Amino acid sequence: MATKRQVTLRFRDEYVRVSKKRKGVILDRMRETPGVGGGTARRLLAQAGR
Repeated sequence: MATKRQVTLRFRDEYVRVSKKRKGVILDRMRETPGVGGGTARRLLAQAGR
């Protein structure tokens, strides 16, 4: 099972570059990971992109 950090690192570069519609798809894929909800996924990706 991947940790939240591993999942975030996998998606962060793509998340920063894509359209809003595609970001929704990435968030959906992150939410499939146990322990990562919608708010958590958005927050982690926003912080990782800075």
